[in-house]
Amino acid sequence: LVLLGSCAAGWTSVPAIAAICQMAAGDGMADLVGRRWGTVKWPWSKSKSIVGSIAFFVAAFAVTLAEIAWFHAFGLVPVSPT
Repeated sequence: LVLLGSCAAGWTSVPAIAAICQMAAGDGMADLVGRRWGTVKWPWSKSKSIVGSIAFFVAAFAVTLAEIAWFHAFGLVPVSPT
């Protein structure tokens, strides 16, 4: 629902674009890594693995850093060194 709302309501804003890319990259990596190496599951969800969740976080973080660099290179997001 977050992805659908971001696409429908704010697809031209930088935070919405970041959310869409984070969900796409993070969910894809969580699926691939979780299916391959996800033997240890979360206690509250037997279908989700701990390594898949870590893969989601790492992929989403990497995509966010790449987006910030990309947006800054084209002047869409000013990054001030403070």
